Amino acid sequence: MMFCKSCRAFPSLAKGNNLFVGVSGGKIRIKTLQEHSKTSHSDCEGAQAAKVNPSGTPIACVLQKMSENVREKMTKLFNIAYFVAKEEAPFTMFPSLVDLHHKNGLDLGDTYKNDNACRTFVQAIGQSMKDDLVEKLKNTHFFSVMSDSSVDRSQKDQEMVYLTYVEDGKPVNPFVDIVFIGACPQPRHP
Repeated sequence: MMFCKSCRAFPSLAKGNNLFVGVSGGKIRIKTLQEHSKTSHSDCEGAQAAKVNPSGTPIACVLQKMSENVREKMTKLFNIAYFVAKEEAPFTMFPSLVDLHHKNGLDLGDTYKNDNACRTFVQAIGQSMKDDLVEKLKNTHFFSVMSDSSVDRSQKDQEMVYLTYVEDGKPVNPFVDIVFIGACPQPRHP
């Protein structure tokens, strides 16, 4: 088996499409690569490039040119999206919360008042939190990895990954990711 490095680095963008099916004898069929490139592979490559050079991303360039008023509105929209994610509320609740803020005298505009914008904001917040965690880990001397595997109803094995490290003299256990391991073999009944 062979895996795509970019897609494996960003499983939430790859949507499980990181395995090259059609690999035999150490050779990959061209058709397999072509099919893989038609999936979310380009999104993963873009995320990989953004990780290497964050200031070169389109969003970083736009943020540098953004006016202070628009920046304040975007910050408030991101805060609302964070609240939705933290409370485990559905993304469809986001437009109603924006309307509530409007009713209380805060105009956030209508451009990003939908559940897809909320999803995009939450993904950006999650990636930022992961990047912050990586920076913290670079500055720590020791850390440990904890994981726990479980099989869901569709017989997919998924691993939850946590880290433990010391920050300001106290142990911290952040959740890192849920990693798709693979399909579990069906049990045989005699």
